[in-house]
Amino acid sequence: MKYFTVVVCIFATTLFGSAFGTGSQQEDNDQNGDRQKGNVLENEKSVKDHKGKYIYYLSGYDYDNRAVIVMEWGRWDIRSIAEEGGDGPEKFEKAVGHFVEKIQKGFFNKKANESETEDSIVVIIDFDGLNLRQIATANSLKLFMRSLAQLEGAFAQFAFGFIVNATPLVHQVIHASKPYMGKFLERMEIYGSNSRKWIPSILKKIPRSQLHPAYGGKSDFRPVAVFTMF
Repeated sequence: MKYFTVVVCIFATTLFGSAFGTGSQQEDNDQNGDRQKGNVLENEKSVKDHKGKYIYYLSGYDYDNRAVIVMEWGRWDIRSIAEEGGDGPEKFEKAVGHFVEKIQKGFFNKKANESETEDSIVVIIDFDGLNLRQIATANSLKLFMRSLAQLEGAFAQFAFGFIVNATPLVHQVIHASKPYMGKFLERMEIYGSNSRKWIPSILKKIPRSQLHPAYGGKSDFRPVAVFTMF
């Protein structure tokens, strides 16, 4: 693990020298109303080219009508994209860039009334399922860190957020990435795997009715909309 920590630090000083690519125009696969079970889609379909595997969803809205986005980053198979070669890694980075652009443009915002729209959103990033295998290669670690750091581009649009199920491995990556996404991280509350610590914090800011049970929500929860990142 000490060796891995050194590798992460070396990567962090070399990966972010160039500007991140901007997102290309693409359509999200909107599966509005699909039921969630556990931390994954109950009726996720087997689709070619990774569709359905890199899910994020509009969970609902907080007490101030800000959109709540949940990103199950720990379940995204980053290594498969990184190791398959071709233009997969570039396409994934562009997809994350496109997601950031959508945040900047208010794509997820709820219209409060005809003359007013909430400009900021809320995010829950869940690293449940992430293990060393996912980022154990040079290519997978590079893709993981560069993609995550792109969220810095929309830091001003994040009112607040939660990073949950952050293992020591995740903490190492976040620490190494802090110089490149510090403004985004300042708005996040970071928690480990003990949900008894972070569920009360989430419920102080987001109604139970707007959350999946994994985050303290109700058992009959349905997301507003489900998308695939890639």
